[in-house]
Amino acid sequence: MDTRQTIKNWAFNVSQGYIPFKTAYSQAMDAGRTLNETKYKGLNEKTDKIIQQIVDAAINTQDKKLKRSK
Repeated sequence: MDTRQTIKNWAFNVSQGYIPFKTAYSQAMDAGRTLNETKYKGLNEKTDKIIQQIVDAAINTQDKKLKRSK
């Protein structure tokens, strides 16, 4: 069993993919920019996909809570 499956078994959401440790991310943040504002298009696109998964999961969770409360 891998780490992602273990986390899923604990009933947590798990994104597909990950944001790797890259110097470009540190440089962007040091300059006051976000993780998806590096000078590398590929890193920015990868980060956008992961962030969108997190946002979608948060919205989905909120929608489920609202439906249960009705």
